[in-house]
Amino acid sequence: MEEPDPLDPDFSYLFEWFWSMRAGLSAGLNGAEPLSMTEMAHWMALTGDILRREEIRIIRSMDDAYLAAVARERAEAAERSPNRK
Repeated sequence: MEEPDPLDPDFSYLFEWFWSMRAGLSAGLNGAEPLSMTEMAHWMALTGDILRREEIRIIRSMDDAYLAAVARERAEAAERSPNRK
């Protein structure tokens, strides 16, 4: 089975679902925490929406990209910080 393209407008719901899941997470001392399978399961239980395997893979890839972007931004902000040692 071919994996859906998340940039296809027919799959824009994945972005909505992703941000809905992320909205329920808090940041830890080291920044954003990864979206866990438990969080996804709780989100499905609360919303009634069911994630297929390929949608889970896409959302996890989206989360990996999000976490990498957040880490880059934190590193760049640290570089700009006047308190940097």
